[in-house]
Order: sequence, then structure tokens, then C-alpha cells
Amino acid sequence: FYVDNLEESERQLDRLHQKNLSARLLFLNHRSACCKQRHDREGMLRCRKAMQQLTAQCSLTPQQKETLRVTWTHLDLFDAEEAGDWETVRTLCGEPDPNQPVLIQVLTHYKLGLADLHTGCLESARSHFSFTAAYGGELSCVREAQGYLDQC
Repeated sequence: FYVDNLEESERQLDRLHQKNLSARLLFLNHRSACCKQRHDREGMLRCRKAMQQLTAQCSLTPQQKETLRVTWTHLDLFDAEEAGDWETVRTLCGEPDPNQPVLIQVLTHYKLGLADLHTGCLESARSHFSFTAAYGGELSCVREAQGYLDQC
């Protein structure tokens, strides 16, 4: 999965063989992440419809349930951001968990920084954007976070 190269990510996703439920769940998880990053409302609606069809599956493993939960969160975050519902964005992100992979922490801090910036909590936004800038490497959100730091 090419985190910051949407074209290559989608090219690789299109090559996947979705032979079983786990593969379909992972595919939709990554596809929804790409659509979210591209602000592709139609793509998100297609993912949501496919996820609704998959939720009809009765026998999901714990890992499949977690993938499903994460994907629904992608979809719900997209809707909340598009609507400017920053309190819902905060709720969906939760508190950054230092036990999660750094990539997840960086993305969580970035989203929380956006929520704080849009609601006037500038000191908190600065903290979140600083974490993003320090640990995000070459991700596009790092460049955006650095730009937002000037506004905090």
C-alpha cells in the first residue's frame, strides 16, 4: 500500500484478487482510504454500499470485524469532515494511542489538529500539527500540518 501515492495505491488495489471475505474487507478498507484522501464522494458512496452488503455476512472473525470497524470509521470521518462536524471528527479519532503504529498516530494527530484549528483551539492544534510534522516523514499531511502551524 503506497500511503502517499494515490495513483499507485489504486493501481495496486485494482490488481488484487478478492477471493475471500477478508480480502474484500481489506480491499474496501484501502479503497475507502484512497477515496477519502481524494475527496471522492462517489467512491465513498460505492464503498459504503459495498460495506453494507458485507455487513450482512453473519460469521465474521474478530480480525474481520476490526477491519470492518476501521473502514466504517473512514467512511464516517469523510462524512463528518465534509459536513464540517469537527466534534464528530474528534469523537471518531479518539485520543492518539502510543501503542498504535506511528502512521496511525500521525494521521490521528493531523485530523485532531484540523478539528482544533476549525474550532479555535489553537494551542491544541499546534501540538497535534507539531507531532504530525515531526513524525510523518514524507506524507502529504506533513506539508499541510507545517502550513497550518503558521496559523496557530
